[in-house]
Amino acid sequence: MQSPGKFTVAWLALVLLAGVPLQAAAAAQGRLVVVHQGGKTRTALLPVADGRLAKAASAACLDAGVMFAFTEEALPSAAPVISRVDRVGQVGVRVTLTCTSLDPIGVELVYGAQRGGGTAGYVVNPQARVALNGAGSSATADFRVDIPESAPSRDEHFSVRREAGQFSGDMQGVPMLGTIAAGEAPILHATITGTILPSQPPDGLSGRIDDPWAPGIYRDLYGFCSAPGHRSGPECQALTRLVADGDTEGLIQVLRAVSPEKATSLGPSSVGLMTTQIGNVALRISQLLHGIGGGLDTSGLALAGAGGSFALGDVLHADEDPNEERRTLLGGTRWGLWINGMVGGGDSARHLGNAGFDVDNWSLTAGVDYRLTDAFFLGAAGGYSRLSSDFDGGRDSLDADTRALHLYGGFSGARGLSLDGSVSWVRSGFDLKRYLPGPGSQDLRRLDALAQGSPDATQRGAALGMTWYLQSDIWTIAPMLQYQWIGTRVDAFEERSASIFRLAYARQDLVTRSLSGGVYGDVTLATGVGSFRPYGRALWYANSGSGARNLLAEFVEGGAPMNAVVAAEPDRSYATLELGLGFRRPIGARTVDFNLGALKLFGYEAVERWSVRGDVRIPF
Repeated sequence: MQSPGKFTVAWLALVLLAGVPLQAAAAAQGRLVVVHQGGKTRTALLPVADGRLAKAASAACLDAGVMFAFTEEALPSAAPVISRVDRVGQVGVRVTLTCTSLDPIGVELVYGAQRGGGTAGYVVNPQARVALNGAGSSATADFRVDIPESAPSRDEHFSVRREAGQFSGDMQGVPMLGTIAAGEAPILHATITGTILPSQPPDGLSGRIDDPWAPGIYRDLYGFCSAPGHRSGPECQALTRLVADGDTEGLIQVLRAVSPEKATSLGPSSVGLMTTQIGNVALRISQLLHGIGGGLDTSGLALAGAGGSFALGDVLHADEDPNEERRTLLGGTRWGLWINGMVGGGDSARHLGNAGFDVDNWSLTAGVDYRLTDAFFLGAAGGYSRLSSDFDGGRDSLDADTRALHLYGGFSGARGLSLDGSVSWVRSGFDLKRYLPGPGSQDLRRLDALAQGSPDATQRGAALGMTWYLQSDIWTIAPMLQYQWIGTRVDAFEERSASIFRLAYARQDLVTRSLSGGVYGDVTLATGVGSFRPYGRALWYANSGSGARNLLAEFVEGGAPMNAVVAAEPDRSYATLELGLGFRRPIGARTVDFNLGALKLFGYEAVERWSVRGDVRIPF
């Protein structure tokens, strides 16, 4: 038999490796009870969540002096709160026999509820028994709490402790029989209170199309306001009164304010900022593929709508003409300097619990490129973008500043076939402002406490495109295809606010893949003042991706984590149709181009969008 000294050393090593003092107590901890030969019983508190309890319990019987070990876990937690409004509650202790050197073995344990002093305004069964009969067997000691309507509203408490136990079995042919010592400390401390929310959300919260996550967010607030440090506070008391008054619309207003739904716009906004930058580069690539090589070019003005960008400076080749001469300006060199921009705005209606918003944005991209041959070119560019969004129904807002770097190239082949590609790196700094109920607020609908967060987003992107131009007399038909990949990481961040409802957000990782295809067509009509060119373009987009679909957050003040709100993405498939008119007139050795068109977006949920584009190019 192992000596007591060696057993003590092994036991201390086990607890130290677990990293938890014997005296520690926390809601996420369980008890490991080890019964040694001779009846010696030792107990340790170990974390449950990271697997330390299970690992230590499995290793306990490696000590030759141990007969068996079992764990005790409080349900639903070590400090459960039961609302008098619910009338019924239940707590318990789950017991698992983790290992044993006795075969067979039988273990019986008795757990008792110990009330506080005075007359109790509740009824709970005084004892519960569990029986275990083999390694891995588990049972639960349940305690049902019944609360009469006439019960007082004051807080009351009771605890659950192991009162007694016994075991029997056989160790290598020797019968063993003994008792298990009572627990030195309670396993859980329950509170019965009349000053917190009902555990179940009001009926009016279920089935709301614009707020499908409202019941879950309510349960998060219930968990938050059930914590001892919050349930008697003025904010949680005000929330309790709001529910008791049956003010469902007022409750929805509070849930929307507290919810992390505003941050669902971070991912799509990051992708939108990246897309506008890639669009500016795509315009320059289009010009280079069709013979506009050197010089200073500023034709790339565009309009961006919610969820996507629509090129005014003709990202998708609206101003090409195979008959225009290939020019190399800047004194006849093959170098080119350029600057393209995009201005615009859009709006998105509230849907699927994601906040509606109005957005304004602009971007500038400037670069330099070099035409190695008449058919092949390379270039680099830098860009800056600015976004400003206002959310529906309040003062909440989201602003962003973006800086970008791009490398790009292209090749114009025979028979009108062209290929192009680009890689991009973008860094965005966001400023998210929400208004929450202030500290000590008696009316949670008064949102007077600013909560501000400043997350950063890093993105990498790549795009590959192919266009095939077919000309016949005055007609041009151009099928086109493009693939785009964008990887986005929005860093974790924590809000700064005096409100107890401020949140800390988990990191978001997103991957967006987009395949677009379509056709461009025009007809050139020559007149005495110049050539007119009616044109049309139809494109279809199919998006896919992976990564964060839920936005995860938790209250900085503690309590239950905030419910995962689904970050609803725009429709994965949608289409655009553009109709317009181009005009071209030679002036001396140069040609002036003018284009004007209108674009309509189809199949994009919650977005109603028309856009108008126009550009003028005057070579010098």
